[in-house]
Amino acid sequence: MTSLPLIALADATDPALCGGKAAALAQLMAVGLPVPDGVVVPATLPADHVPDVVAPIFAWAAARAPYGLVARSSAPHEDGADASFAGLYASVFTPAEPAALLRALQRVRASAAAVAAAAYASSRSTAHSTAMAILLQPAVRPYASGVLAAERDATGVRWRVEAIRGLAEPLVSGRQTGEIHTGGSHDDRAVIPCDQATIAVPGSAEELCLPPGDWTVLHNASGTPLPAKVHLSEDGIVHLHQPAAWADQPVLTAGHVDALVAAGIAAADALGWDRIDVEWAFIPDGLQLLQARPLTAPLPPPIPASGVIGEGCWRGIPAVPGIGVGAALHLTADTAARSPPTTSPAPSSSATRSALTPCTPCITHPTGSSPPPAARCRTPRSWPASSVSPASPPSSAP
Repeated sequence: MTSLPLIALADATDPALCGGKAAALAQLMAVGLPVPDGVVVPATLPADHVPDVVAPIFAWAAARAPYGLVARSSAPHEDGADASFAGLYASVFTPAEPAALLRALQRVRASAAAVAAAAYASSRSTAHSTAMAILLQPAVRPYASGVLAAERDATGVRWRVEAIRGLAEPLVSGRQTGEIHTGGSHDDRAVIPCDQATIAVPGSAEELCLPPGDWTVLHNASGTPLPAKVHLSEDGIVHLHQPAAWADQPVLTAGHVDALVAAGIAAADALGWDRIDVEWAFIPDGLQLLQARPLTAPLPPPIPASGVIGEGCWRGIPAVPGIGVGAALHLTADTAARSPPTTSPAPSSSATRSALTPCTPCITHPTGSSPPPAARCRTPRSWPASSVSPASPPSSAP
C-alpha cells in the first residue's frame, strides 16, 4: 500500500477513480499475471495538488526505477469496449528526478483536454471528460516488445503478434514496421520478418549522457550483454544501433509467441472479453503485460503459410505508414545490364539501377490493417540486402 493520495496499482480497481488502463492491469495482477508494479495518481486529485505527489512518487521509485519512470494516461473512459482512445493521450518516459517528474505528470494531465480526444469521442458517440488519472510504473528495458491481438469464438482462437526489439513506441506510432506472427486454432503459423536499424530503450542516467558513437550494452532474451553503439538520446530514451549479432536473428522465438498467446488468452479470461489487444514486453526476467484493452478493430486475415501476402510482396521499412500503389523502381544487381546510360555517378557494385518495373507493391500498415487486393504485388519481389554494415565495436567495448 502507499499513503494517500497515491493508490497502489493492485488496488486501482475503480475506473472512475483510477482510469480504465490501471483498472484492467489491477485485474490482471489479481489473477497472478505478470504486470509491472505501479502507483496511480487518482483522477479526482485537483490540478494544484499534483506537485504534492512528486515527493511520494520519487520515494516509491527510488529502489525500483534504474531506468526512470513512465507516466501513463489512464482516463476513466480509456480502453473501453466501444472506444479505446488509443494514441490520443500522452504517456511520458521521465528520469526519476523531481522536476522532470512534475513536468511529465502535468503533460499527461493536460492531454485529457486534447481536441483530438474530444473529436474521437464525438465520432464514436461516447462520453468524454477531462478527468485523468496517471499510472506511474518503472520503465522496463525490454529485449523485445509489441502488441498482441487475439479473438476467440466457439470454433477456436485467432491471433496476431507484432514485435520489435526494444520499446514498442516506434511500432505503435507507425514509425517502424514489426516482425509479424499469425496463427490460430485453424490457421498455420506464419512469420514476416522486419528490418530494424535502431533500438529504443529507457536509458540509465549514465547512458543518457553518452554522446553519439559511444558504446553501451543491450541484453538478449537470456540476459547476455551485447555491445551496442549509441545513435542519440532524448527524453529519457537512448536510441542504439542494432548489434550486428542480431541482424539475421528473429525478434521472437516460437516459445516467446506461445508464452505470449497463452498470457493473452488468460488476460481475456480474467477480464471477461472474447477479443483482446495487449501491449507486452519481454525482459530477461520474462514476459510483462503493459496494457490490456478490448480489441475494437477487426483482426486482419492470417498470413498465408508461405509468409507472403498476395502473390508476392516487397518488404521493408516504408517512408510513411500506409499502402502504396503504382509503378516502382526496383534496384537489383542482375538487371544492371539493362540499365539505360546515365550521366549521374556510377552506382556501386552492390546497388545498381534497373529498368522501371510496373508493380503495385503492398506494405502492411503498422496498425495491422490488410492491404486491399488492388495494392497487392503482381510478381514476387524482395529487397536487396544492404551493402552497409554497422561499425564493429572496439575490442575494449563492454
